[in-house]
Amino acid sequence: MYQTKNKQLKDQSSIYRNEIKNKLEYVDYNEVGDALVAFITLGIIQTTVEEMRSKGRELRDIGKYFSSVKHNMTKEDKAEIFGCLVRVREHHDSFWAQYKKISQQQYEKRKNDNQRAWKEKQLAWEEKKEKSRRIKQKIEQNLEKNRSGLRKAEDALERHKERRRKLKDDIRNAYNDNWRSKAEGWLYELDNKISDIEASIDRYHSWIDEDSSKLDNWN
Repeated sequence: MYQTKNKQLKDQSSIYRNEIKNKLEYVDYNEVGDALVAFITLGIIQTTVEEMRSKGRELRDIGKYFSSVKHNMTKEDKAEIFGCLVRVREHHDSFWAQYKKISQQQYEKRKNDNQRAWKEKQLAWEEKKEKSRRIKQKIEQNLEKNRSGLRKAEDALERHKERRRKLKDDIRNAYNDNWRSKAEGWLYELDNKISDIEASIDRYHSWIDEDSSKLDNWN
């Protein structure tokens, strides 16, 4: 029974993995192709902002879909999809960084006298200061949110571990083979849930460390 359930999980996981990977491939950003076009056209990138905004929305939807089905996936497939999601997000970030860089270069070229350049520089400084303030505020909000999430995840982990301990005791003391078989299936599902929670705790620690480091080195 355990082997059957394990095979069913792997089969279903493989279907979800392939489905999500295909979707991610569709919304991915081809940085190499755009870089070649940008070189030939002196900085004009082929992919449009609207295309990337649309792909960004689709990427968020894929992330939500992954969250809704990952409990039916193997640990290995979840790790693979998580890595793919991170990689595609990095590609999207690269596009927006390139887009902002080119936009800024084109903006700078429009400056035609020293007075205007000084005013624009002053404005840019004020905007940068405000942007810095907003970014720091966002980091602080994310830090508090992740700390709260970590506390909840740790509480959930303790509850599930206690349930696992009790279930193991019940299985050990069970006299009914049929019930014991069902309980072992429950135990398997509980172990998977605990693994998911532990993985989320690791992510929370990583995010908290990253944001704390940013704030420690904030100017």
